Parts: sequence; C-alpha cells; structure tokens
Amino acid sequence: MDDSGYTSSIESEAAAPSHQAAATAGSWRDAQPKSKAALVLLLFFVLLALSTSLVMLEYSKRQKRITTQHSTPPAALVVENKAAPKKDPLLEAEESLKTTGVTPVQPAQDDPLDLVTAIGKALADQDYATAEKLIGKQALTPDMLDRLKKLSGQGRFKLRVPNPVREVGELEVNKRARYSLELADREVGLDRIYIDLMKANNLWSVEKITLPPGDGEA
Repeated sequence: MDDSGYTSSIESEAAAPSHQAAATAGSWRDAQPKSKAALVLLLFFVLLALSTSLVMLEYSKRQKRITTQHSTPPAALVVENKAAPKKDPLLEAEESLKTTGVTPVQPAQDDPLDLVTAIGKALADQDYATAEKLIGKQALTPDMLDRLKKLSGQGRFKLRVPNPVREVGELEVNKRARYSLELADREVGLDRIYIDLMKANNLWSVEKITLPPGDGEA
C-alpha cells in the first residue's frame, strides 16, 4: 500500500466519528420538538378532562336542587277564620242592660227571618217578656200584648209545621219588608199574624204588627 492510499484511509476513519456525531445531534434536535408537541397535547387532554368533570359536577348539583324543590311541596298556608260569632239579640240586650243600666227598646237583628222566627217561638212558648224585647215598645202596645196573651192562653196560638214563617214581600226595596207567622188549626183569614219590619244601619226591627181579627171583629 502506498503512502497516499494509507493517508486517505486514515482520513476517512477520522472523519467517520465526526459524521456520526453530527447525525446523532441532528436526530436529537428533530426529536425535541416532537416531545414538546406531545407534552402540549397531554396538557390539553388533562385540562379538557378537568373541565368536563367540573361541568358534570355542576350539572349534578343543579339536578339535585331541582329534584329537591319538586319533591318537597310548600307548606300549606293556614288562614284562621276569626270572624266574630253572631250574638243572640237577647243576650246582647241583657249585656247592654248590665253595662249601661239602660234597657234597649228593641234588640234588632241582621237577618229578618231569624227575628220573626224568634218572635213566633217566644209567643208559642208564652214567653211574653222575650216577645216584648224582640218586638219592641214602639210596635207592641199594651192592648196588643193583652190580645196576644189572650190568643196564646186560649191555646189558639200554634205555629204551622214545618214552615211557621213566610216572607210576604218587600214594602220598600231593601228597607221595609212584611213577614207572617203562620198559625195552625185556624180558618183562612184568621191564620196569620203580619209583622212589618224596617231596616236601619243594616239591622232589622219590628215596625208594626197586625193581628188576625178577634171574636166579634170584622
């Protein structure tokens, strides 16, 4: 082997490691960007997974609140009716007598039918004191009271069953009305006591009483 060939061989062998080192460095530089891309992609998926988990957790909380609201009905509002009970006119009259010392002329009522029914019951029971209070002094004269006592005492005052009270009609719209006490076992024309009522301050009171004709009267 001549000197030139030997020299070329040595130069080739010396250059080979340099080429290998250069190739290795190039490969490392190529791999570095790929590793960064993979890391970024991994971080993206991690963040996506966390975001999805947070969204699902919030949705689950909302569904739970909605379910709780629908499953628990609101408590019912209880309103007590505290309307004052209706007072008996006779008791009211007695209370007025105790507190003021003045006997009321007549305990009026807000229901005309109740007033007439109470008058009829008092007369049928021969409870003249109660009848006087219910009718009032302006409508029940001493002479009329004597006639009522006579009518009742003779056993001729018996109320018709089952409808002892009848509304005859209004004498003046929403101000004056006429009712009748229907008597049993009496002939026609003698079987009714007419009671005219008048209304003041939304309360009814007796204005006039018309008795059936007595014996010998037309």
